[in-house]
Amino acid sequence: MTEIKIPIENIYYLLCYAWNQLDEAGRIKVSASDYTKYIDLFAKALKNACAYIFKRGLDREYLYECGELTRLKGKIDFCKNMKNMIGSSSTLYCEYDDLSNNVLHNQIIKSTINKVLRIRDLDPAIRKDLIEIYKRMMQVSDINLDRNHFKKVRLHRNNLFYRFVLNIAYLIHENIVLDEKTGNYEFIDFIRDDRKMASLFENFVRNFYKEHLKGTDYDVKPEIIKWNVTESDPFSLEYLPQMKTDISITSEKRKIIIDTKYYRECLQEYYNKETFISSNLYQLFTYVKNAEAQGGSAINCEGILIYPTVRKEIDKSYSMENHKISVKTINLNQGWKNISNDLMKIIN
Repeated sequence: MTEIKIPIENIYYLLCYAWNQLDEAGRIKVSASDYTKYIDLFAKALKNACAYIFKRGLDREYLYECGELTRLKGKIDFCKNMKNMIGSSSTLYCEYDDLSNNVLHNQIIKSTINKVLRIRDLDPAIRKDLIEIYKRMMQVSDINLDRNHFKKVRLHRNNLFYRFVLNIAYLIHENIVLDEKTGNYEFIDFIRDDRKMASLFENFVRNFYKEHLKGTDYDVKPEIIKWNVTESDPFSLEYLPQMKTDISITSEKRKIIIDTKYYRECLQEYYNKETFISSNLYQLFTYVKNAEAQGGSAINCEGILIYPTVRKEIDKSYSMENHKISVKTINLNQGWKNISNDLMKIIN
């Protein structure tokens, strides 16, 4: 099966768009073209993001603490102090809030750095810098990191700059495995995972158009399309599958429904002849036909299937019952400016 080739620099751009964090990525300078290994790229992004965080100040929160102190702090726990008085103790048992760096998002960053440092073939210069960062986070606990820790993080306006570094940390966490024989970690080449890349490709294309159509009258978002049917009983609709578009681009005059497909092959063999994958076309045509009921620009809405280029580029369009249906490929193995131009040509 043909491999989809994507330069490491383009993967970084795809991720920044998919995370909808172009501004954060711009502040955290990473020259992706300097690296040939994904882990070096993401470790450098982690390092630079931490440097930016230190410059702004490591985030702190008030945490609940309790324990025996030599002087009063917060409020006294009288029940426990009664026991201390019996033993003639000179300490007070207090409950208090303490302003601390030992918060979950800092713990995630430190624990991720700890894992990265245990990757044997990490770039030596990046390793040295990450060791220094690890030492600077002495007051932060190193935790046994799992996926649920990321779900529990609550960011707000004052610490939203953590979002980018936490996405980097999550990507590393999801693609790193422990070699139990050596105790070292290994970073998995996640672009070989078509399921992960399909999600990345979809989010990238959606946020690319959202960013580049900003300031126009186009609205870009996923959309649930209702089936244009008359039910025979009140519960009939419950059995119909949900139609959710990957991307709907809508204005008063035009509507485009885009379906992204990250396949290693965008053509199928049918009686020794190459054809488009039928299920993809059927799905897209179903979307545009049922969208007609929305009225306005949806009456003649367009449908576009976008695949990454593998063997050859494809640019075909058809008129189907007053709807323009197109099948396009985008070459991700080219300069970023060309990718950007080609994506804009698809909708223009």
